[in-house]
Amino acid sequence: MDANKPVNSSLSANTVEFTPKFTLNSSAAPFTPSFTLNPSATPFIPRSTLSSQDPHHELTRSTSLSIASRITRPHVDKSDIPQLIKIAYTTLKNHQYEFSEDKFRSLLDNSLKDLTLAQYQNVVIGLSRSLNHQGHHKSVKACSLLEQLKHNNSCHKSGVSSIKNLDLTLSLAKQNMGKHKEAESLLLVLSEKCPDSSEVTLCKPCGDHKVDLALARLWQVMDENDWAEKLLLAMSHKQPGSNEATLCEPCGKLEIDLTLARQWQVLGKNDLAEKLLLAMSHKQPGSNEATLCKPCGKPEVDLALARHWQVMDKNDQAEKLLLAMSHKQPDSMCKPCGNPEIDLTLARLWQVMGKNDRAEKLLLAMSHKQPGSNEATLCKPSGKPEIDLTLARLWLIMDKNDWAETLLENGLKTNDHLAGYQLALSCLYVGTTRFNDKISSVPYSADKCLVLSCNSFFLFCQKIESKSSVIDYSELDKAKKFVDEGIKEFPPNAKLYTQKAHCLRMAGEPENEWRDWFTKANSLDPLRALKNKSDSCWRMLEYEALRILKLT
Repeated sequence: MDANKPVNSSLSANTVEFTPKFTLNSSAAPFTPSFTLNPSATPFIPRSTLSSQDPHHELTRSTSLSIASRITRPHVDKSDIPQLIKIAYTTLKNHQYEFSEDKFRSLLDNSLKDLTLAQYQNVVIGLSRSLNHQGHHKSVKACSLLEQLKHNNSCHKSGVSSIKNLDLTLSLAKQNMGKHKEAESLLLVLSEKCPDSSEVTLCKPCGDHKVDLALARLWQVMDENDWAEKLLLAMSHKQPGSNEATLCEPCGKLEIDLTLARQWQVLGKNDLAEKLLLAMSHKQPGSNEATLCKPCGKPEVDLALARHWQVMDKNDQAEKLLLAMSHKQPDSMCKPCGNPEIDLTLARLWQVMGKNDRAEKLLLAMSHKQPGSNEATLCKPSGKPEIDLTLARLWLIMDKNDWAETLLENGLKTNDHLAGYQLALSCLYVGTTRFNDKISSVPYSADKCLVLSCNSFFLFCQKIESKSSVIDYSELDKAKKFVDEGIKEFPPNAKLYTQKAHCLRMAGEPENEWRDWFTKANSLDPLRALKNKSDSCWRMLEYEALRILKLT
């Protein structure tokens, strides 16, 4: 249970967190906590058989994982297939993952007999990549598709598939499923390295940037941050221990430089990360604010810098850079710029800065709504889940709970992306009698484990606050069980780590143990430390339970 309520940029990652509907015992005397909770505490949520000879029979309707709600499309001309594959990959590149999934499925459903073997393999890999970006349960489907494809086609002596990008995509699916060692083994084989090789050998680039980057990012997830840093430096032709000017000189490859800046952020080397990002922007540390906050023209770099400035508590500079990227004037501050990522980042920053009215106006404008409209209009889903969920969370902060609930309920009725709305509603009812009804329809995921743990934690705190003569630890045991299950089954997750810390502290474990989990959470998501909301009612309930148990 945490003091902040951040929003994850990706519904996968970015689950919206909500305050539950309950109140403190009105008869309880007010109290002042006699201790200081970890300021970095993150929010406590209250998000057939295949034939290698004939590609036409490698994927039947039963294995194509078709979307039930999709209308069957007419057969397309064979000559159009290359262009349709290109369009599908373009939507994938533009992060339109559900749309690209639908495009690839359409090819398999309606043009399967016309696909060449190479086209079929390309489509399956594209579909798998689309699935990999949509959460754990879809990565399981991607893994199944890829393993079947690999099994029915030739491999090199090393075990590497002869199909380009298959093993790389499979390693990501394994990673998303929490099977880190299997993912690492695949990448090491692709890198022509042995797992028991020396650190020098393991951290030497293999020459394939896609494989090297995938391995560095996997090591970040596996908490092998020193190895990740050494590999990224080697990819940048730099040596650990070099002077700062050398370390912060961009290597010229955008993905490598951005990943290295992120790695330094994880390691707490914020000055190095800032200097690298400024150098990538062709700026010098110490320049005047107007120069520092001028966009460099590369949105990926500018957004990374704006977000890093938030980590460094330089919110004013982050705001000015984002406004400049949006080409906003004082009289059009809340008008969308047309780039949803920039607009959402700005709206979330305004929320952190307490500028909730501005954030609301911008989110409403992104939804094509006007402040002052009737409730039916305001609570109509925009068709873009990330905007709706961000707006719902903001309304909860602004004490507009009824609007938030109505928007989420309407989202369930009109949007294909049900899981995000279902989870958000479950979060809204943590600690209440309606929770079980809301959580039952949520697919199994890391976020579901988290919310289940939070609900049990709340119930335990409520019982403690009621000052019952007998303390029943069964709900706290459930809370620990759910969070441990999430940590075991899914990739490292800052919210799960934070919840683990709260559970250990409430159970009376030594301070160094629960603080270590907070530290791990902050290394995964440095921005979470900025979103402390210590005056929220559920946070006070935790304070009171800790005080009664004499754990302060």
